Parts: sequence; C-alpha cells; structure tokens
Amino acid sequence: MYLYFKKTISILIVLYLMLVTPTVLAYGITPSKILVPTISNNYKLDYQLRASFDEVKQDLIYKPTGTRIIKGPEDLDVLIFPESEVKIKKGEKSFVFPVSLNPKSLPNGEYKFYLDIKPTRPPVDTTNKKGAGMDVYPGFSVLFIF
Repeated sequence: MYLYFKKTISILIVLYLMLVTPTVLAYGITPSKILVPTISNNYKLDYQLRASFDEVKQDLIYKPTGTRIIKGPEDLDVLIFPESEVKIKKGEKSFVFPVSLNPKSLPNGEYKFYLDIKPTRPPVDTTNKKGAGMDVYPGFSVLFIF
C-alpha cells in the first residue's frame, strides 16, 4: 500500500511539473563567435550573421550599436556594414545582417572585440490607446577574434 501511494504521488508530481512549466522564449545569433586565424591588411572577409527569435509582434529595426574592445586599440575600425540597418516586419522569426571584416593598416597581433546589434522601434501610433503592454526584444553580440 505504501509503495503504491509513493508511486502515485511521484507520477502526480511529474505530471504537475510538465503542465506548469513555463514556455521558454528562444533566441540567438549564428555565428556567435568568428575566429579568423590569419588575415592580411586590405583583405576583406564577408559574413552573414543570422539572428532568430520567436515571432516579432511589431515592426523593428536592428542596427549595429558599436563595438566593445577586449584586446586591441580603442579606435579599432575594421568592420564594414553594407546595410546600416535591417528592418524586420511583424510576424518574422529571423533576419540576416551582413558585415565585413576589413583591416586597413593594423600591426600583426591578436585582436578581440564584440559587435553589438540592438533593436529600435519605429514610431508608435499613440492615438489608438487600448491599455498597457510591453514586449522585450533581444540584442545580439558577436565575438570577433583575429
């Protein structure tokens, strides 16, 4: 009797946890780390950064917001953006952000930095107010090592 009760309670706990577990929102960018073993000055490497997330509920604009230097000079300027921003339409689940690595006159050595890409919202129509709400959209960071 005790064993039966113990099994029943265990099954009920597992079922409860399966039903109550919150939904996880998944998002990310690929590649998240770009490792270039060797690159010469004035040599350009093109990359397509693909970001994915749950369905977008409003139009968004993603822009590069800067670099965070880990190793190298503070004025490291080696990225070229063919597009200054990428527009995402409501309902989309991913976007591609093109970027090129193009060192001009860097001395030999190791360089590391993060490229940050963050969302901005287009202007919102404030004439149609129907309560309050909030959506959060992720920014992305890509580590470059060369």
